Amino acid sequence: MKSFIVYLFVAAIFASLAVLICECCSCMPIHPQEHYCRSDFVILARVRRELGYNRNSGDRVYKTRIRKEFKMSDKAREALKSGRILTSWDEATCGVKFDVGKTYLITGRVVHLHARVSLCGMINIPWNKFTKRQRKGLRMMYGRGCQCKIQQCRNYYHDGIKKKSCYPSKNSCPWFNWSPDLSDCYSRYGFCLSSVRNRQCRWVRNNDLLECNRNLYNTTKFV
Repeated sequence: MKSFIVYLFVAAIFASLAVLICECCSCMPIHPQEHYCRSDFVILARVRRELGYNRNSGDRVYKTRIRKEFKMSDKAREALKSGRILTSWDEATCGVKFDVGKTYLITGRVVHLHARVSLCGMINIPWNKFTKRQRKGLRMMYGRGCQCKIQQCRNYYHDGIKKKSCYPSKNSCPWFNWSPDLSDCYSRYGFCLSSVRNRQCRWVRNNDLLECNRNLYNTTKFV
């Protein structure tokens, strides 16, 4: 009987941990170009004030002023006429807490004619931290590559032989050495575009990307 009670106690602890683990926001890393292509709107906006809690939807509501549009679908333009953006109230369900008065790059979707954002969008990078390449991507290059997919890849070893988890294909670019906070070379400097010659999706070579990869190689080759 005593052992059974101990078993129930341990099971209850694990059940509680499972609930705690589940009650959190989990997002897979997505390349900035993919963020752009999947979003209904990509804007640079200043958060003017927090309007409070919407009891009907359980959302936090913010009033924003749009400073620049990088992408805006027709339904997003309609939804953002008021400047209102909705997000889940709780960070555990991927809700966003904006600082009033600050300017953010905000990506999101339109759901039931409401502009919605979440922590899984590209909003965690301060605007002043965006590289020149990323800003160029937002202005024009990302939109040109939406027919290409960017595939997360890892190198791994099998029987002592280095292998890749994915390979280049006609419709995608392999994304190696990616980082959850998008601080890797390809997030900061990479565009995946379709070649005019053969319609093959490939990373566009540029000096910033080459230099970043070279520095990464020199840093890790002796580790």
